[in-house]
Amino acid sequence: SSDLKDQFEGRIFPETPTPESIEDSIGQPLFVMLRSLCEISEIDPARTPLLTVLAELYGLQPRLGYYLLYYLKSYKMLDSKSRSNVYKDLMLAIDDNNSLDICLVNDMRQCQEDDVTLFVWLCPDIYTHFQKAAIGNVDLLYLVVSCVDGRQIQTLICHIIARDFIMFKKDSFQPVISASLTWETFEQFALWQLLSGHDLPVDCLLPLLPKLSYDSHAEALTHIMILLKREKPTAEIGRASC
Repeated sequence: SSDLKDQFEGRIFPETPTPESIEDSIGQPLFVMLRSLCEISEIDPARTPLLTVLAELYGLQPRLGYYLLYYLKSYKMLDSKSRSNVYKDLMLAIDDNNSLDICLVNDMRQCQEDDVTLFVWLCPDIYTHFQKAAIGNVDLLYLVVSCVDGRQIQTLICHIIARDFIMFKKDSFQPVISASLTWETFEQFALWQLLSGHDLPVDCLLPLLPKLSYDSHAEALTHIMILLKREKPTAEIGRASC
């Protein structure tokens, strides 16, 4: 119906996000259904038909995915596990073969295309409440670095330094760096800026050095050189640099 179509038109995220303006933005009828999903118990039999209706709606309007992510961040009554479970349950109601890491990329891509400001605002929550699916997810990280500007990188790094969330772990970031070597210069620059906000030990980078070429991988080598410059020389760093 046209009423429903109107719910998915225009910008949902306020120009000036404050608790009051965000509260107003989730006052639309569509968000009443999302509120019900958040408030209904996981063992309540009424939950299944509600998930079925929302899954059908998602098929008609995929924006529902990031609308739910927005609502989950704005609705303060759930703990981290419950937030991720609400989203996961809807994705499984849509298709029981759905994988969380792919669903997040699809929904965040739609958000990035519609409203980059909202996308950046959601990032800390995505990496906090969906750590397993988000950290080390190359496609999700690419969405971040391909849309941010300098100010948005600064915003994310402030959150990272404040330990609000993390984007990289030492056991999963080497494949991310390897994948990034084909990205554009600014995208690689953004990646290394975000990486530098973390306290990852520099020896995590050493296995990458033999794979890097002076001619082809200038961005990665530049940033690794800067990181190595800050380190005290060790035999291991000396061997890796040769």
